[in-house]
Formats: sequence, structure tokens, C-alpha cells
Amino acid sequence: MAPVLNWQKYPGSLDSQVHKALDTRDGPMAMDLANKLMECDLAARLQGSSSRQTSGPQLSVAAQAEWVKLKQEEQRLFSNCQSIAGGYEEIRSRLLELAFDQKVVGSGIELFAAGVRRADVLQGVAADAAAGDVKSLLFATAYQAQLFGLTADAQNALRHGFELASRDPQVGLSVRHFYDHAQALSGPLGGTAQSKFDSSSISESARADGAALAIRIVQRIKSNG
Repeated sequence: MAPVLNWQKYPGSLDSQVHKALDTRDGPMAMDLANKLMECDLAARLQGSSSRQTSGPQLSVAAQAEWVKLKQEEQRLFSNCQSIAGGYEEIRSRLLELAFDQKVVGSGIELFAAGVRRADVLQGVAADAAAGDVKSLLFATAYQAQLFGLTADAQNALRHGFELASRDPQVGLSVRHFYDHAQALSGPLGGTAQSKFDSSSISESARADGAALAIRIVQRIKSNG
């Protein structure tokens, strides 16, 4: 799930924060900043294509005020991002590698999404999926099991736990989006005949492991919420 970013979490400019994280090898800080650099990339694109409607007579006074507030927030974000010396992609890669070295959950899947296919990164994705990270679960359940060093039984457990968590009365709706996406991708990415996960005939051990995983997923989302 997309993290909620607190841009006032650390003192100094974004550039100074990046240097501090790298110099002190602060894994959680590096992960936080890597996520912020993703927002910076988006902000740069928004700034570059200002074809969005400006406030006009067709908007109410309240809507115009909200539009101005949004533009001011975008500008503040963009100004903060401009303090970065160098390209976002290269710096973000260094931050993610540091976070991964420090075993920060979620860093492996971000490296994977950036195209890194090292064995340790693939193993990290599998470990984070088993820890209940939903983005890692999406990929670990959609691709062929062996890509991440998983047995079929282990992947069945991940899929079953993913499904159970998607039915949770409190956080299930937020999990369901990722679960449905994983099912849809399992055809083209995993080479399965149908894009639906079927837990009806999995082993009892996979069923038990899946139930335990569902608890971890729910707890993780609640603690991050």
C-alpha cells in the first residue's frame, strides 16, 4: 500500500536528508526518502504539464479556494524536490539499496519494480510477502513461484492468506485491490490458464500458514494506518 508521507518528519532540505541517510546508513530513513523521491518525480511531471484547468467562473468560490490550496501544496512539494542535486532515479536507487541492506520491509519489491532481478532481491520480496507486505504479496503471488524461490505449496499459502485478508471486515477493502490485481496478473505473468486463485485443494499446511499470514497482513496494515 502507498505509504502516508510526512514531509516534515526530518529537518533540513530533502537533499541534506538524503546525504544524512546515506552517511549514517539509516535504512528506515532511506526508505522514507525513496518514497518521497517517487512523489518528486510525479510533482515534476505535474509541473511540466500545467494543462490542468485554472480556476474560472464555472467553479464555485469554495472550489476555487481548494484549487489554489492544491496548487500551493504542489509548489511547496516541487520546491522541496528541487533541492535534490542529481537525478531522482539514481539517488532513489542508492536509497533503496541501503534500505534493502538494512532489511527494511518493502525495499525489495521497490528494487524489483525498478528492474533489479538479483537473487537476494528476489528472496527479499518473498520474505517481505511472508511478513505481510501487500505490494510484495501482489508480485510474489502473481509471478511463477520459482522466480522468487518459492515452492508451489509456499505460494499457495501466500495466496490463501492474501485472500483471507481481503475479506477482513476492517481492512479487507484496501487489501482487495491488491489481491484482485494479483489474480488478474497471474495469467500473463505467471503463465496460468485462468486468472483466479483457487485454494480449494491446497494442503493443510499451506492453509494453516495462510491463516497465520492473513493475521500478519491485517496487523501490518493497522499498525501502518
